[in-house]
Amino acid sequence: MSFMDSYLVYERRIRSLNTGTKLGQLRLMPLSSCIEHKTPLRICDYELQRPELEVTEEMWKVYFLKGRRSDTRDYARLAAAMRSLTMNTKLWWSGIGQNLVEA
Repeated sequence: MSFMDSYLVYERRIRSLNTGTKLGQLRLMPLSSCIEHKTPLRICDYELQRPELEVTEEMWKVYFLKGRRSDTRDYARLAAAMRSLTMNTKLWWSGIGQNLVEA
């Protein structure tokens, strides 16, 4: 999540400069404009399932910060499901059984 870390550092610096400066306010660039153009479109379509214009700045932050949390229960469930998988080498169309015999 180096992208989100970099953005949070940038945001903190802009906010601190704005509180310490009376000359003018620096604009904080929206999170969505810091991303390559096609990426937000894909994220909106497939992950958030909303049109790009409906996604708020807060939704972007929640989406990217969610990537920092890992859920080990998902890995445990995946490992349990993987243990039950087997490979059938007797399928006539696979050619795997023949390759094993030749080796």
